[in-house]
Amino acid sequence: MAGNLELVGSFTGAGTTPVYYAIFNNIFSADYDDYKLILSGGKTGSGNPNNLEMRMVDSGGSIDGGSVYDNAIQNLFDNAASSESRSTNQNAIYKLPFLSTSNSGSSFEMDVYSPFLSQYTFFNSTGLSWHHTSNFLGGRKAIYVHKTAGSYTGVGLLVESSPNLVNILDVRLDVYGYKKES
Repeated sequence: MAGNLELVGSFTGAGTTPVYYAIFNNIFSADYDDYKLILSGGKTGSGNPNNLEMRMVDSGGSIDGGSVYDNAIQNLFDNAASSESRSTNQNAIYKLPFLSTSNSGSSFEMDVYSPFLSQYTFFNSTGLSWHHTSNFLGGRKAIYVHKTAGSYTGVGLLVESSPNLVNILDVRLDVYGYKKES
């Protein structure tokens, strides 16, 4: 990864009107090869805390929900032993920090490698959240790959809740580009 970070923009998704997907499009471009995403805030419109998921979005606004994501995750909790999970050919990047009905301090930082360059996209993520109903602190360190050689311009966030989607409120995403070397 080259050089310094430059702010691409700060974006909010969902506001006070609940949506099933918080779409952040036109955040990746030919201006940068690699990016840093920082998510803060966010809560669900209802229900117990659930994991946040992410899918890639193309320039036409289509969400890639195909079985093209691989996940490797280390879970760290203050009330239990750590654990690991791995999965291949999934329909999303799984187990980003969880969101709950209160603004309980969920956040993550993710490096995104080559989302716009028509090749596989790789991710490295660290996240933290407070599970307000069970009163524990949870952290995750993860790597992911999106195995589609396409040019993607954004991401869509949703809350994992099988079988129904859960509304997202008040999400903020700060996007930085790694300055290219000249």
